[in-house]
Order: sequence, then structure tokens, then C-alpha cells
Amino acid sequence: SNLLAVNTFTVTPTATKFVILDPIDNTVGQNVTVTVQAQDVNGAVVTSYQSDVTLNTSGSATGGGLVDIVNGIGTIVITDNVAETVNLTLSDSQGTGLNVSSTQNVVFAVGAFHHFAIDTIPSQVAGVPFNVVITAKDQFGNTVTTFTSTADLSVSTGAISPTVTSAFVGGVRTESVTLTTAGTVTITATRTGGSETGTSNSFVLAPASVSKFTLNDPGNMSVATRIGYTVTRKDQFNNLVTAGGTVVSLYSSATTGVFYDASSNGNVITSITIANGLSTANFWYYDDTAGTPTITASDNATSPDGATGIADATDSVTVSVVPVTPTKFVILDPTDSTVGQNVTVTIRVVDDNNNLDTTYSQDVSIQTSGSA
Repeated sequence: SNLLAVNTFTVTPTATKFVILDPIDNTVGQNVTVTVQAQDVNGAVVTSYQSDVTLNTSGSATGGGLVDIVNGIGTIVITDNVAETVNLTLSDSQGTGLNVSSTQNVVFAVGAFHHFAIDTIPSQVAGVPFNVVITAKDQFGNTVTTFTSTADLSVSTGAISPTVTSAFVGGVRTESVTLTTAGTVTITATRTGGSETGTSNSFVLAPASVSKFTLNDPGNMSVATRIGYTVTRKDQFNNLVTAGGTVVSLYSSATTGVFYDASSNGNVITSITIANGLSTANFWYYDDTAGTPTITASDNATSPDGATGIADATDSVTVSVVPVTPTKFVILDPTDSTVGQNVTVTIRVVDDNNNLDTTYSQDVSIQTSGSA
């Protein structure tokens, strides 16, 4: 008979390369596990392999570095707060000599809508439309391009138009808005029907150009005395205008009326200038004849012109031969202002009918509350 000889031997696989397995994509801020294998020429895992390799990540991803290979397999966790595709490569940092050409990528998708971001808004002018750029963001500041809802708009001072934006496109909305209340303001966007918000920077809304004059009502006066007036310039939205200088021409319907630049002595004037930085100017009216003249403040240097250009301001004052008997001090309602700015407070001495005693010269003290 024939005899068959059999030799038994063991084949030990040899690692020739590191291979990155395709990781599962995730959203920003979430962990992604990356697996690296030591494989032989046929793609089988070499379970006896124990040397390490370095994983490199692109973009803003964090967590890459030396991968601890145990029994031919190693894992490492990476994350990214930026919505992007992260490219994965290998480096033979341990000098193993294995092929490290394997590459993969992992996509970190945008997270859920979290808040709005509003682009920086420069100084604006009351009544003049301007664009507000609003972007829907996730919690890490990535643009949520799938957001297509609307946002409710509000402002820290006054009112805004419109109060609701049109629908977002690609997570962004550029809305033309109008504000009319001058001052330092901020705009807030809130998701319609939700609570997610975003607030703009503080910016200055300047008054529009001068639209009208106003005069205070100082009451009535006795003949041969002076009564004090304050003329104020405002824009069409009733904002106080302080920029530049404005000349105000003064008129009385009585030919006997005279205007002065001071409560006593001073100079006879026919106009007064509201200086740059101020919204008001003071003047005094004198009349030695009884009657009820109309006082007019106008931008026309020739004659009162009604609403042409800047609208005129008028006040009717009774000039009486009966002297005023003072009975009380009255604080006029001052114009509101902003912190750090001066506010002029005017106190009048009047009779029971609120007629001004232009001859009164005694003093009175005024108290203020808070930190004024």
C-alpha cells in the first residue's frame, strides 16, 4: 500500500496597513467614534498587532491623536462644534512602516435651531428705513439653513415697523424696518410662536431733520413787563433735534410788542438761534399795551409762513393792566433726557389763574429724588 505523509504548520498573518473604517456621521457637539484597524494584505484584521498610529483631523474637529491599537483594533473619539466635513488621515508616528494611506471623512451636521444672531447695526435716522439681517443659529453659532419660519420684532424704545418678518430663506432674513423714537436702541427678534431670541447691538437712532417749532405757554402778563418763552425744535416724530444751529424768527401780532434776549436789560432781538447741541432757546416778550397778541416762532425771516418749511409755533398771551398777585410756585414739566445730560427745570411764580408774575424776584429751593 501507499503511505501519505502529512505536515502541519501555522500561517501567521502579517500586518501591512492601517485602515480607517467609515465612521457614522453626527451633528455638531456630538461624539463620533473612529475605528482604525491593522490589516494584512487581504484586508483581514491582524489580531496580534499591538503598535499605535496617529489619526489626523481637518477643520475645527478635536479629539484626534494617537490611536491605541490593541489586538489589531483601536478607537478614538472626535467631536466638532462647526458644521463641516472633517477629513481623516493617518500618520505613522510610531515608525511601524505600515501603509498609512487610508482616508475617510465624517460629516458634522448643523444642530437644532437655538437662537437668532443680528448683524451689527450702525447709526440710523428716525423715519428712514434700514435693513436688519437676522440669521437662525444652532447653539454653536452655525447657520440653520432649514429654518423657514418668521420672527417677531421689538425695540427697546418706541415702536418698530414691521413687527413680524417675512419667512426666512436658508436660515437668513434681511428685513427693512423703520424706527421713529430717537435714542440709543436695540432690536430683538423672537421666533414667532416660540421663545428663542436674539438681540442686536445698541445703536443710535438720530432725530430726523427739524420739522416744527413748539412754544411753551408761560401764561399771561401785566403791561410793561417781560414774560419768558422757550422755543423747541422737533422732527416730524416729536424727537428733540439737537444737531446744527437753527435760526428762529420772532413775531408778535401787536405792533407794540418787543422781544429781548434776557429777562431784564439785555438786547432787543427779532430772532434767536437754537445752538448746535441744544434743542431749545429762551427769549422774553415785552408789551406796554393791553391786549391779546399772538406770538409766533418761525423759520421765515420775512413773515410767519404757517407750515411751509418748518411748521410755525404760536401762543396767545393776554397783556393786562391789572397786576398779577403771586400765590404759588409752579414747576413746569421738564423735557426728559438721557443719563449724563443736562435738564433745565423752569419754575414760575403765578397767581391762582396761573398768570405769570414777571416782576417777582424772590428765590425758592428745589429738591430732587434719587441720584439727581
